[in-house]
Amino acid sequence: MVDILPFRGVRYNRERSKNMTRLVTPPYDIVSEAERDIYYSNSDYNIIRLSLGKEEKGDNKENNRYTRARKFLDEWMDKGIFKRDGKDSFYIYEQEYSLPTGERRIMRGFFCLVRLEDLDLGHIYPHERTLPKPSEDRFKLIKAVRANISPVLSLYSDRHNRVNSILRTEVKREPVLKFADEEGTIHSLWMLQDDKALERIVSGMRELELFIADGHHRYETALRYSREGDGSNKYVMMLLVDMDEGGISILPAHRLLRNIRRMDEEELESRLLEQFDLEIFRFNDNELSQRKKMFDRMWEKRDEHAFGLYAGSNRYYILTLKDDTIIDKEIDEDKPRIWKELDTVILHSLIIDRIFGVRDDGSIRYEESINFINSRDAAIQAVYEKEYDIALFLNPTKMSQVKNVAKTRTRMPQKSTYFYPKPLTGLVINVME
Repeated sequence: MVDILPFRGVRYNRERSKNMTRLVTPPYDIVSEAERDIYYSNSDYNIIRLSLGKEEKGDNKENNRYTRARKFLDEWMDKGIFKRDGKDSFYIYEQEYSLPTGERRIMRGFFCLVRLEDLDLGHIYPHERTLPKPSEDRFKLIKAVRANISPVLSLYSDRHNRVNSILRTEVKREPVLKFADEEGTIHSLWMLQDDKALERIVSGMRELELFIADGHHRYETALRYSREGDGSNKYVMMLLVDMDEGGISILPAHRLLRNIRRMDEEELESRLLEQFDLEIFRFNDNELSQRKKMFDRMWEKRDEHAFGLYAGSNRYYILTLKDDTIIDKEIDEDKPRIWKELDTVILHSLIIDRIFGVRDDGSIRYEESINFINSRDAAIQAVYEKEYDIALFLNPTKMSQVKNVAKTRTRMPQKSTYFYPKPLTGLVINVME
């Protein structure tokens, strides 16, 4: 049973905070150091000071970026920059956004509190692994501020429309907040406080399951804090989105490699041909058209375990797995078949590890040898400028794969999914009472 609650959210006081674009940010884990500096300069009250504060010279146990986050939170509450809503609410959130193709979509969900439970049991399913360093960082933050600054993004499937029908009705009202960001995404927020509607949603969600999309570290640290803290925190703030409505998208995270085994083109092609069929797109003056052909062809073969590759020469490659039986023969992990069929598993097992010698063993060498990037063009540029040696391109993981793999309680490889759009940090926070 999924147990959710409305809550009295803490939000920016609109009488004191007129320009929301200067106060909110993307989730902390996709913010670079350069972007953090920009958010710091945008406003003295930008949420980045709470979610991803800067380290300072002389930091110690008593004075550090976590204790400063708590200090900022207290000061902003005292000054009226932040204001707690007077009544328990669900906060309905819409993002009208553009995909890289230019297609416009609307993602709709709602902020609520979800009762924490062990991820090896119950009705909340993870799909990706967590890493010790970011987990410890988030634990220090929640312990210091006693608040959920960023939501965990989770998905549900409401086939009977018990929840979605209410959300669709509510968004016909005027939102309490609406603004467009610099990328043209329109953000809208509604407060749902009607007791009967709240209870209908609470009741409807009890019959469903949740699949964590983004925020695995936040969830696991909230669970740890509920056990190691004072015991009062049994819930975590989530943004819940229906996976079947088509509003949320999964984009691929492409791979960049360096520190790899050296080989010439002839050897590379020979190694690849052991398990993959190759299509080669050579170019001289027609590089852009060949680049487009490669990506178009890759999409056409999206159900055939097809990958793109660029190694810095005048050719692009499409690699297509020769035979599905290779999956069982060569990927001998003691994992479910549906896990072994993931493109990210095939890519890492048969190409990144076996051919290029970059093994996902959690070591510093691995972290220094691989990078994950969403922009195909930026990945190609990074190889062209010799910052990296190899760019590898994937088609996006399917929503059904996320659900079905998660149901086996098996974690996908790192960065198997890039859910889009990302909910903004700073629209609503949960300050524990």
